[in-house]
Amino acid sequence: MIPHAGNSTTDETSNIGPGVSYAYTAVVKDQAGSGMTMYRIWYGVESHLKDKKKPSRLCSARQVWLAVPADAVNRGLGMQVVLGTATKVYGKPEQKSDYQIGDAPQGAIFVSGLGVLDDKNIYWYEINFNHRQAWIPESAVAL
Repeated sequence: MIPHAGNSTTDETSNIGPGVSYAYTAVVKDQAGSGMTMYRIWYGVESHLKDKKKPSRLCSARQVWLAVPADAVNRGLGMQVVLGTATKVYGKPEQKSDYQIGDAPQGAIFVSGLGVLDDKNIYWYEINFNHRQAWIPESAVAL
């Protein structure tokens, strides 16, 4: 599923990046009667950004609902990757703590349009994690 931006003032699709592919796990009509279609997607949420004791910019993958106009969805590019294990999510295809941007639980589903092999012979999948491109190691993906 690939949402694209509309012209409505209630259009929220630009918050998640129009033209970005997301795998969805459920689809329903909006119960509020907006005419939108609701897609349940895995998305990196900054849930600890405003913590008083120890704020964190790290994102945790959560299932969220995305409202999209019915005529604003196209079949996206890429393949679905399902996590076979909980994993750290990185901003670059390298396992360094300063590149970690979040985490995702076992069973999370993302779309990957690209893969790379690093100089340590680790294969990485690029995923659409939130508004950023992110990377997960092949060892975390269920085959």
